[in-house]
Amino acid sequence: MWAARAAPTRYAGPSPDLSLDQPVRVPAGYRRLTPRAGEQRPVTMRIGPRTLSPGTRRPTTWVLGTGPRDFWIGASSRDLRLRPSARVVG
Repeated sequence: MWAARAAPTRYAGPSPDLSLDQPVRVPAGYRRLTPRAGEQRPVTMRIGPRTLSPGTRRPTTWVLGTGPRDFWIGASSRDLRLRPSARVVG
C-alpha cells in the first residue's frame, strides 16, 4: 500500500515597506510531506531572503522586503487554504 504524499506550496505576499512594484503573491517553494491518515501536526516551512526580495531595475540588486507579510499555503495556487502572516525583519 502506498503512503499518501502531499507537497503544499507556499506563496509570499508583497512588502508594504517597499515602494517597488510587487506582485500580489510570488511562489515561495514547497515541502513534501507523507502524513498518516488523519494526522495533524505543525510543519515548519522556511522561506529564503531572496524570495522575499523583489529585484530592482538592475538584475543584481535585491532589496529585502521587510514588515508585515501575508503568506498563503495550499495544494495549488487555486487551492490556498491557509493564510498565516509574519513580520519580516532585516
